[in-house]
Amino acid sequence: MADAATGGHDGRVGRHWEETREVWRDVRELAREAFTRPEPAHYPYIRCDRCGRVGPHMSIARSGSFRVTEHGIAGVTTPPETVCPLCRHAQPRTVGDELPGTVEVTCAFRWGLRLGWRRCATAYTVPADAALIVCPVCGTVVPGPAAE
Repeated sequence: MADAATGGHDGRVGRHWEETREVWRDVRELAREAFTRPEPAHYPYIRCDRCGRVGPHMSIARSGSFRVTEHGIAGVTTPPETVCPLCRHAQPRTVGDELPGTVEVTCAFRWGLRLGWRRCATAYTVPADAALIVCPVCGTVVPGPAAE
């Protein structure tokens, strides 16, 4: 029975309000995570030994033998190899093989749902010889400054 001390109700409305606030707090947290920009990835731009073009080497292949021990990987006989995104040739990494970025590019990728369209608009630098480039934030792959 309701009395004047509880404001004319038996307390169920107060508990319902607290549960609703918790749900909306969770919704806000999910929205914040969904619309927060991720950390930029690093893609090494390397000149391919086979085709001679420069591109972001996004995949790595290993050759040779190795074993996993409790202290890490042991017995690696060859260095890790990067795979050219243009001709799929795997080549070993060497010291100084990564080309520095000299041209600034702004990502023009747009995406959207019912909430409206958004632009990535990330500014990053790539080598002037790059035939293919990739945005470090959204991962969009587009022709580079040296594309034919």
